[in-house]
Order: sequence, then structure tokens, then C-alpha cells
Amino acid sequence: MSQNRNEELRFLSCDWGTSNFRLRLIDLSSRAVLAETTNDKGIALFSGLESSAYVTHLCDAFSTLEEKSGLALRNEPVFVSGMASSSIGWKELPYAEFPFSLNAESLISMPLESFDYHKHTYVPILISGLASSEDVMRGEETELLGMMSRPEALVYADDCWVVLPGTHSKHIRIVNQQVVDFHTHMTGELFNLLRQQSVLKHSLKAEVDNPEFNEESFISGVERVMAKGLSASLFKVRSSSLLKEHSVASNFNFLSGMLIGNEMQALRFYDGPILISASGAMIRGYNCAAAIMGLKQYHPMSTERHHLLAVEGQALLLKR
Repeated sequence: MSQNRNEELRFLSCDWGTSNFRLRLIDLSSRAVLAETTNDKGIALFSGLESSAYVTHLCDAFSTLEEKSGLALRNEPVFVSGMASSSIGWKELPYAEFPFSLNAESLISMPLESFDYHKHTYVPILISGLASSEDVMRGEETELLGMMSRPEALVYADDCWVVLPGTHSKHIRIVNQQVVDFHTHMTGELFNLLRQQSVLKHSLKAEVDNPEFNEESFISGVERVMAKGLSASLFKVRSSSLLKEHSVASNFNFLSGMLIGNEMQALRFYDGPILISASGAMIRGYNCAAAIMGLKQYHPMSTERHHLLAVEGQALLLKR
């Protein structure tokens, strides 16, 4: 690459999901985000389109980064993770398989056709996902590598579970610094479906989108699902509002507690280290559920660096 000394210390990190797009200009040595742009033009909007449509969107994002940062882009490496490598994405790549090493050697990546932007040539590197015999992920494998590259996480890499909460939460089993199993929990998607399309929506009004975290209501949800199970607990959201037991905001946290509690019960009887990375109200909820369940070796990672997981995972490819 024809970069000068300063430009060699930067790279472009793209996380392209089904519904959202994020591009960041990263200082390689510090992992600092020099500029960032996000939008709701996820991969689903481009499905079936020619490669030029993806390139055009990337170039538009490049321009936005330059405007925000005041920095000119010149041949920085571009890494693209997430759903861009899926069957509905830019180019479908095969999944990586087990054994999957935490040193990025197992990642499947592919350079795509080059394109020009402001007289400089870019070759985006597309990163694939990971598959077990019964489950798949795209994007989380890159976040996992970023998380486990940190010294505070690496000390547990011989035997632990990793939890990556989200729309489709991942529970990932690591043994001897390799991923040996993982499971997907549709916690976030279930919450949205129940809130928007079920009878419970009348007790979870749309205008109360993200109320403040209410620990008391959340704990009630966790305890309810631990005692009754999920199916026998969900309608309590509706009945509690009809009987004036809970407000709409309380029900929001009550339902969240039930769903996160139901997810975390999968790890209730594991007595080894459990690592988790999340931020905001989400990490407060998972921490609360873990405390109620008595998970003794539960280790939240730095919330301040959670947003850098994909960045740190992509940066490992520069060392391969």
C-alpha cells in the first residue's frame, strides 16, 4: 500500500448488519475512533443489487467521514464484518468451522474487487461468520476475537462461556483458546415481537420506547420466570396492567427481566467463568439477573470499550 507513516496507523472499520450500517476511521495504535457515521441502510436494503450499489454507499460514507473528521482518506485498509458476507449480502462467503481459534487464524476473509475514491484505490476485505453443527453467527465472531484479545479476558480463555447480548444473543463456549460450541438466544427479537405484535403491546405502549432501568420491576421479572417458566409468565405483563399492579414503564422492565432471566438460566448451573460485554441499561439488566441467580464467576468486561469489539477484532487481521 502506498501510505505514508501517519496513514499506515489508520484503518476503516465497517460493521454492516441486516438493518444498520456503521463505518469508522480508526487510529490503529490507540484504537481511537477518529470519525464515525451510522445509518439505517443495512444489508437487507441492498439484497440482490449489483456490487456497485455497495460501493456507492461506502463512498458516500467515506465522504461523510472526511467531513466529520477534517481528515483526508488515502488508501486505508477497509474491513467489512457482519451480514455483508451472508446470502443476502455483498458476496456470500462460507462460514468458518470448528476448531475456531481466538488468534484470528481461523477467520475466513476475502478481498473484494477494488474501487477508486478520490484518486485512491481501495480493496475492501470481507469477513465471514462462524458455524457449528446446529447454529451460525455473522459479525459476533469478529466481536468475540476483539474481546478475547484483551488481557482481562484472555486469562479466562482456557475454560469459559462468553455472553454477547443483542437482538440474537450469543452464548459462546471457549476451551483451550478455541470456540467449541455456541448457542443463539433470540432475546432481543422476542422482546420486540411481544412489544409490537402480541396482546402485550397494549400494556407496553410504543411511546415508552426506552424507559429508565427500574431494578425492582426487572427483578420481579427475573424471579417470575425462574419460578414459573417463560410461557406461564408472559401474560402477567397484560394482567398486571389490567389489575393496576404495574405501570407501562414498569411492565417494560418486567418483561425485560423475564426474557433476560430466561436467557441467563441456560448458564445457571455452570460453575466456571462467565464473561459478558454490553453497555447501558442492557448490561445493568444482565448484571442484575446474574446476581439473582448467584453466578459466582460472572465477569462484566469494560462498558467503555464495548463499542470497540468489532474494531479490535478487525485489527487482528492486520497482524495475520
